[in-house]
Amino acid sequence: MGGVILWFRRFFNPRISLTSRWSDKFVLTWVMLTLILGLLTIPTSIGHAGHGDPRVVTSLAEWIQSIVYLYPNPAFIEGVDMVFKLHLFCGMTVFLIFPFTRLVHIWSAPFSYLTRAYQLVRTKKLKYQEIDRYDLGKSPEQ
Repeated sequence: MGGVILWFRRFFNPRISLTSRWSDKFVLTWVMLTLILGLLTIPTSIGHAGHGDPRVVTSLAEWIQSIVYLYPNPAFIEGVDMVFKLHLFCGMTVFLIFPFTRLVHIWSAPFSYLTRAYQLVRTKKLKYQEIDRYDLGKSPEQ
């Protein structure tokens, strides 16, 4: 639901649409398409599981394993339904477009934020304080 709201805001809110690049809109649409295709695989998976047919799941697992071992074998996914192939294509394409979009900002996440010192928040007690202009070494309370 949140992705749909983000998509509508990105395309139909004039302020956000003006500050968005075409690549932002493309990536968000592509990720939403991948998500929708992934959700469409659920009824197919339930159908295979209901018939006690584990071949589709094992074929997909073997194909993913072949990708991880850098020895891709497309024969593993020959008998799989088209919705799985489309979902895999869209999901793998996200990795191809990753370096050319703002998705690269995931690598510049502010991990130092977790270990930084606490912020000192100072309130203004007096609107105007008398400070000796010639003795800047003293604090205002002295």
